[in-house]
Amino acid sequence: MLYNAFISYSHAADGKLAPALQSGLEKFAKPWYKIRDLNIFRDEASLSASPHLWSNIQKGLEESEYLIYLASPVSASSHWVTKEIEYWLAHKSIDKLLIVLTEGEIAWDNKTNNFLNAETNSLPGILDKKFSEEPFYIDLRTARTHKDLSLSNPIFKKEVLKLAAHLHNKEPKDLAGEEVAAHRKMIWIRNVAITILVFLFIAAIGAAWLAFQNAREAIKERNIAQAN
Repeated sequence: MLYNAFISYSHAADGKLAPALQSGLEKFAKPWYKIRDLNIFRDEASLSASPHLWSNIQKGLEESEYLIYLASPVSASSHWVTKEIEYWLAHKSIDKLLIVLTEGEIAWDNKTNNFLNAETNSLPGILDKKFSEEPFYIDLRTARTHKDLSLSNPIFKKEVLKLAAHLHNKEPKDLAGEEVAAHRKMIWIRNVAITILVFLFIAAIGAAWLAFQNAREAIKERNIAQAN
């Protein structure tokens, strides 16, 4: 697969959250030598300048392992979001559909193994009675109201960890350990780089001072020679 996941969302509802989520997933536990650790498809970031919009979206869906649906009342009524989910259900497994609740409500009924329609306003009708058991989802309703939508925000980072672990097929605690190790490695590399730069700076100053002193001695000797 070219992409680990495809983000399906409403620009009106989650135009700020979607790129932040993409960035957080791609950077989580990222080794220092990589640009990103996951490759996430998001329309504004991944689509080429082409008039064939739906064809490009189809291609992105086909080349993605997971579909991440940013659930909200606005996205539930979005024509494009519904079309993307409909295409996914027709060509991929519903087990690979992950839900991120950003606004509104979703409620699961264990008796009927279905979402309660009366209490659910963030899922499109096409997902009604499609799940055999409660699907995996994370709740970003609190985090999305924060100004800081980055991994520096512990609330946002905690939920991104759950989603990233699912995409990596790892336990959250294991991926969290990798994130700590990657962060320490980055700090170590940064400190080593700073030390080397400081050493080179001092060495350059020393070389410049020595060259200046040699130049002064040369001028002094030349003046003496001319006087004699």
